[in-house]
Amino acid sequence: MLITPDFSTDRPFDKEMLKQDKLIVAYLSKEEMNSFLKEYNIDTIVMHTLSEPDPIIANTATQNVRYTFSIVDILNFHSPDQSHDRIGLYLDKNRLIIVDIEDKDQSTKTAICKSLEDTSIENMDFGKILYHFFYTLIQPHNQIYGKLQRKIETLDNMILKNETPQGFSSEIMTINHELLELEDYYDQLVDVIEVLADNENGLLQDQNLHFLRNLSNRIERYSNNNDLLRNYLTQVRDAYDSLINLNLNKTMQTFTTITVIFSPLTLIAGWYGMNFKYMPELSHRFGYLYVIFISLVVVTGIVYIMKKKKLL
Repeated sequence: MLITPDFSTDRPFDKEMLKQDKLIVAYLSKEEMNSFLKEYNIDTIVMHTLSEPDPIIANTATQNVRYTFSIVDILNFHSPDQSHDRIGLYLDKNRLIIVDIEDKDQSTKTAICKSLEDTSIENMDFGKILYHFFYTLIQPHNQIYGKLQRKIETLDNMILKNETPQGFSSEIMTINHELLELEDYYDQLVDVIEVLADNENGLLQDQNLHFLRNLSNRIERYSNNNDLLRNYLTQVRDAYDSLINLNLNKTMQTFTTITVIFSPLTLIAGWYGMNFKYMPELSHRFGYLYVIFISLVVVTGIVYIMKKKKLL
């Protein structure tokens, strides 16, 4: 797809149009982009990066006097499993090309079209387009942040009420995984935007670079918010561990109490269970009642002492 500066056309791939000396925004497939790179003798490292991008979420950027090229992993907030889209970003004097490496639901294509709609034709500049493009990508952050915060608050309330269901630990790990993904996402976006904002090859207009710097600051604030949620989740996890230890201590205290109460009775039963011929109590008329009485006194005394010491 090619989009000319008047934003009125959505044309099929045409290498000749890419050669024109005017501002062009394009959304191309990997095959179309490779064809363009070969014709313009772009560094082979760019073609290799485009063909076999590193599966790890990280920014891959190449910059020289002629162009800037980056691989960007995009966290798809609208996907049920929050999968990742992957694009290539090529920028030179007259062309801004978005390469569809992996965009199953066309959400990235929608974002670039939205960024073009938000840029006036009279003041068209790649810096503004990139600003609106990246801003569109991070726009759902507040909803995601609020959703995760409510999840953590729910877990916190469960701990306060001592109503932690089965799978509570798994829920904590799932949220922590989402927060780590967001952290990686924000870090690599900041890396890409800072490379563009530095504008070492002068491909962007200086008067519009502050848009990218402001966007970088915004993403860093989002990253700080993410860190706050991770700290909150860590506190919830520590509270959950403390609750488990407390419940375990209560269980152990119950077993200890039972053991303390019945240990003297076990001693008495063992003592009078010995088969000695001469044991006066065995032949006494009320020996059995004496043993019962002594056992009750011992148990009552132990229970009284433990309650007095608030062990029961």
